[in-house]
Amino acid sequence: MILKSKSTLVKTAMLVLLFTVLLNLVACSKESGSSKASKTNEYKEFEEGIDEILSDFSINLSEIEDKLPIAKEFNEADAKEKSAMALELAKDMAIAEAFGLTSDEIFVLSAEAVKAYPHPLLLNNFGVMAYNHIGEEEGLHYLLLALNQEPDNPILLTNIANIYMEMDDFLSAEEYAKRALQTQDDYGPAYQVMTTIHLKNENSILASETMIKSAKHCFDDVTMYHFDSFLYAVDRLDPLVDEYPLKEEFIDLLYTIAKENVDTLGYNSSIDTPEAQLELKAFPQITSVENLSKSSKYIDEELSKIMDLQYAGIQFGMNNPWDYYEYFHSYEEGGDGVYPVKNNIRQAYAYEVIQSFYKFKVDKIKAKYSEEDSKRYNDYRIRYDNITKAYDEKFYGNREKLQAAFEEIGEGAVNIGNSEDALLYLFSDFLKEGVEASKKAMDLYVEECEIELARHTDYLDIQEQNSNSVLTSTHNQYNEIKQVLEEYWLKSSGILKYISEEGLFLHYVSEREVYVYDEVYDALYPLSSESVYLIDAKNQLYQKETLLQNAVETAANMEISVREAMKIGEYDGGDVAPNIERQELSTFPEDEMIGDLQIEGSFFGLLGGSISFDGESLKLTGEILSQEKGYKKNFYTGETTIHTLTGVNPQGNTDWFKDSKVVKDAISKTGSLGKVAKALGKIGFGFSNSEKSGTYYTMDSKRNLTDRGIIHSKAKGGQIFDVGKSSEVVVEKSFATGLTRTSASTRYSFKFISISE
Repeated sequence: MILKSKSTLVKTAMLVLLFTVLLNLVACSKESGSSKASKTNEYKEFEEGIDEILSDFSINLSEIEDKLPIAKEFNEADAKEKSAMALELAKDMAIAEAFGLTSDEIFVLSAEAVKAYPHPLLLNNFGVMAYNHIGEEEGLHYLLLALNQEPDNPILLTNIANIYMEMDDFLSAEEYAKRALQTQDDYGPAYQVMTTIHLKNENSILASETMIKSAKHCFDDVTMYHFDSFLYAVDRLDPLVDEYPLKEEFIDLLYTIAKENVDTLGYNSSIDTPEAQLELKAFPQITSVENLSKSSKYIDEELSKIMDLQYAGIQFGMNNPWDYYEYFHSYEEGGDGVYPVKNNIRQAYAYEVIQSFYKFKVDKIKAKYSEEDSKRYNDYRIRYDNITKAYDEKFYGNREKLQAAFEEIGEGAVNIGNSEDALLYLFSDFLKEGVEASKKAMDLYVEECEIELARHTDYLDIQEQNSNSVLTSTHNQYNEIKQVLEEYWLKSSGILKYISEEGLFLHYVSEREVYVYDEVYDALYPLSSESVYLIDAKNQLYQKETLLQNAVETAANMEISVREAMKIGEYDGGDVAPNIERQELSTFPEDEMIGDLQIEGSFFGLLGGSISFDGESLKLTGEILSQEKGYKKNFYTGETTIHTLTGVNPQGNTDWFKDSKVVKDAISKTGSLGKVAKALGKIGFGFSNSEKSGTYYTMDSKRNLTDRGIIHSKAKGGQIFDVGKSSEVVVEKSFATGLTRTSASTRYSFKFISISE
């Protein structure tokens, strides 16, 4: 704590003087050895000095008899009576000065009293009056005269120290204050002087210690000023590099002083009991990063509970928001003959300092771990950046090759923002210009996915290492803060029990509760953020694993497509017999139970297509060789989905069936069904299986891209004569959401018409 200006020092010293005047009523009650000083030359000089002071006043003792009747009695008394009356006037002098009632008449009467009987008590009190109404040197002169008679009087020594301090003679002030403490080692006003001197010398530790000692038997405006200055200064300390100015032994001393000097009769016995003490819960049972990554919901729920409790504490404190401020910044008013007193002031400042002490301990723990966390995070970022740099070199080298492959395919200059973009380019008419170039591009894309998978594997590895360090650090920090908070609660409860001012008590109860919740929340919060980082790293890795898996599967399908595309000339031309619609359609269920109705057609198994409408969506598909393109327009949502599929359509027939002797014999033995055998030569069985892979993308009504992904289709079926049945399973993997959609359908075909369900 540093003394800001001399004006503050002047104020504090003045307050000390006013207080010590009152103490003189008790501490200086001892009379000197002689009843009256002999009229020596020294005494004559003393009288002349008093008369010189009185000459500056326009009135004398006789002229004030009307206003102060005691003046007439004093003026008519003999020497012995005047000495007795003078001692009685010492009390009135102190009260008049303390309450600002000193008038010219009272000053003149006081001067006559001290002239009549220069007792140390009268000299002290008149010296204070002279200091306040004439000047520093005059006041010091009469205090030194009193000290000559009582050299070990701590009140005189302290008053002299205060005047020297006002004269900026801090060495002399310190000398007299120390002499006062040598005569009475717990004299509060002397410690106040020492506190001010230590502040002036910028020795905050000694100033803090003497401040605490001064509070034992003296707690006035000077003490409050010192405590306010102390709390202000401590609040601006840096807990990382600074130390708290008070050692714990002085905190204990202040605690004892506050408990032993209670100015009220009642106290709250319920707040300082074993049942009312704080016992914070143990650190959550999260022992590994695997537990941490699975505890995100639990952690967030617990933190939310703490926030709700903290908010309740804040609301509780808002019931009397101004009571605390008014207590410390307003002045009590006394009545007739009553000196204004503020209750619990010693306990209030003791609570403020104890709270400051434990908060500083918590802040110091947090600062220590924060510095460690900062170093750890910097190390993590360096490792992360090194991984990024290493894989970027591989990634962009491969990306250049991939873009060159696209140009070879015929895509021209392309701008690939990410791996998903690469995949979309890859499946856009890749057979149009050359299957070999497309296969090369696909292989490069697989390599890119492998690079990204390795990158995110390393990312997850360092994230898990960092999260494990954070988990350990958070655990240790929580336990250290937990211990301090429990000690703080115990110590503060011991002071709160003696605070009877309701508004002040409720403020401290609410403030303490909110503070504990706040610190517990802050101590546990790193678990929440770290669990999110872990989950994100794992999700990123999973996405890269999925991309690689899809890329490998697509590359395998492309290999088959390339081989099949080279065998186009070996395909069967297919059945060209017309299909005639029959009335059997009428046997199907009602209209609302029938699925998509579509028109189909094919040409020699090389060209084909269909169009369908289900009342909501129009679907168009077209097939060329082993490639299928599809278009779907949803008239209800306005969305348009386009897909491209590439794969093989292996086909066959069962003409061997009709030549089977076993089959013919079996049918002929069926009696009336035997005639079926005659038509067997006209009946053929056909079957087909297909497996295709490709991509899709979906646009809204404004042609904004809303989804894109990979699509796999697997179908199988067959036909007898003009009637056919096939089943199809379609799997769509969305890049936008990461979700997989699976749909299955069965299709019945009759000539050129088919129904899907």
